[in-house]
Amino acid sequence: MRLFLRLWVYLMTAKHDRLLRALLTPYIITDVAIRPGRGHLPIAQAALAGGSKIIQLREKNLPDVVQIPLARRLRKLADDAGAILIVNDRLEVAAESGAHGLHVGSKDVMADIARERLGEDAIIGVSAATIDEAIEAQRMGADYVGVGPVMPTDTKSSAPFGRR
Repeated sequence: MRLFLRLWVYLMTAKHDRLLRALLTPYIITDVAIRPGRGHLPIAQAALAGGSKIIQLREKNLPDVVQIPLARRLRKLADDAGAILIVNDRLEVAAESGAHGLHVGSKDVMADIARERLGEDAIIGVSAATIDEAIEAQRMGADYVGVGPVMPTDTKSSAPFGRR
């Protein structure tokens, strides 16, 4: 076990070290559809003030041309707080805004395509609803896999992870 841990620490890049540290704090998703009356910026500011080190811009309804400047402002907030900004599903928004990374569903942009567009330093996350999807995401180069849902929620009513 000690040898495995030493090897893992040795192989871990600075990007993965930063991601791991961020993932030890709440992963905040700024989805205004589930927080009516609150904007992306106030949600992010509150989360960062509370100690979160990773923020995801999740906006399903605005066009890229509106999201790009929003993502740039969120990137600045994240940088000032020593945090990471991840954009949900929108590869071009992530690329044009300079976000630290992109999170996609298993049926969206493939991790290897996102990596090619965003570069090796970008953080790529993939949602997985089954163990097979998680393994495939890792094979395609995802830096992390978001699993779930583990129970039904207001935004995800499907079966728990691994049960499909």
